[in-house]
Amino acid sequence: MNYLEPLLRLFNRWETGMNRQNTARLFTATDFPLIGESPAITEVKELIGKIAPADTNVLILGETGTGKEIVANSIHHQSRRSRGPFVAVNCPALAVTVIDSELFGHKKGSFTGALTDRMGRFEFANGGTIFLDEIGDLPLPMQAKLLRSLEEREIQRVGENHNRPFDCRVVAATNVDLETACRKGTFREDLYYRLAVTKIRLPRLRDHIEDIPLLVDHFLGKLAQEKYGAPFSKPRISDEAMDAIISYSFPGNVRELRDSIRGAIVISAGKTISLEDLPENIRQGFEGNSAAPAPRSRPSARLFEALEKCLSRDAGLPGNIRPKSIRTVKIEDIARFLSGTGGREFSRKEFELFLRRQRSNGINKSAYATAGRYLRAMVEKGVIEHNGGKANKSRFRVSEDYLLET
Repeated sequence: MNYLEPLLRLFNRWETGMNRQNTARLFTATDFPLIGESPAITEVKELIGKIAPADTNVLILGETGTGKEIVANSIHHQSRRSRGPFVAVNCPALAVTVIDSELFGHKKGSFTGALTDRMGRFEFANGGTIFLDEIGDLPLPMQAKLLRSLEEREIQRVGENHNRPFDCRVVAATNVDLETACRKGTFREDLYYRLAVTKIRLPRLRDHIEDIPLLVDHFLGKLAQEKYGAPFSKPRISDEAMDAIISYSFPGNVRELRDSIRGAIVISAGKTISLEDLPENIRQGFEGNSAAPAPRSRPSARLFEALEKCLSRDAGLPGNIRPKSIRTVKIEDIARFLSGTGGREFSRKEFELFLRRQRSNGINKSAYATAGRYLRAMVEKGVIEHNGGKANKSRFRVSEDYLLET
């Protein structure tokens, strides 16, 4: 039967790509890049860079919707196995009666419906990476078989009496506390340690809210293009809608944010997204809190005064610091942005997106450069502080004195 292996591999590749149940998918490129410049996401990116070149098993931990599959895909595409297949398996979606066959394959005639020999996902991932999503939901009997396969680096198809070697990297993910599951006896401790050779813990979206403007900007472009086609221009989002999104807790994390933007694009017909276009739960939470802003979110009188001295046309700053468009954005809006950070660090990219949302003439095409000039002017006068980092480690923070109300 060896001459059939190439044909079976092609058949499985087609079947995987056509699988509408989403139990396993073949990727040749990352669906969404890992978006974010916050310290939490920067740390994850750096850890991926260290882990990817190695060939160890990886366990990704995080709440539902935090982007575990994106991280797994990033590990694969930065590894030496990047030219091989990336096979994603959604463990909870596999029926108990077929999970053995799906993962390890079966021999023709081994059970009713087994009309041909079939490769399992581990064999299909040879030379690449297999991603076992929500591994915590795998039944205990299957956990034992998976452990043996990982230890021996061999699998046995259903109905066969001999083992077949496999050569793929194993990346698993879960939103379950596996250490607690081990203590309760619902997850094998030996399998846990076999999978958790290296671990990556993903932050909740509410723990890196400074990345929300970047994520929104990314989803606006990508999802609008998916909906309306490549020539379609990126929709805008109103300040009120952005404020509502930032103030929402997002229990579903990045996935919920993505789906919220997708729905808003449909409702707004691809035009400017307003507060009314957002899901009801985001609107209600924002409207309920809008009458009572947080104590440190209002711009202080000292901040207004400092910005007037810093950004006015007659401030007397060197020409290479003061932008030509220095007054195209109202100082009141800049003050609200700075106060809205609440003292947390923010990036140049986040400030650039704020400038773009102002829709001022002459800002859009050179927003990144203009953002840099604004920031340099404010650092020069001590309104904001710069951490001195470079590239994605460069962060800014409003000086403490200007956050306090007078």
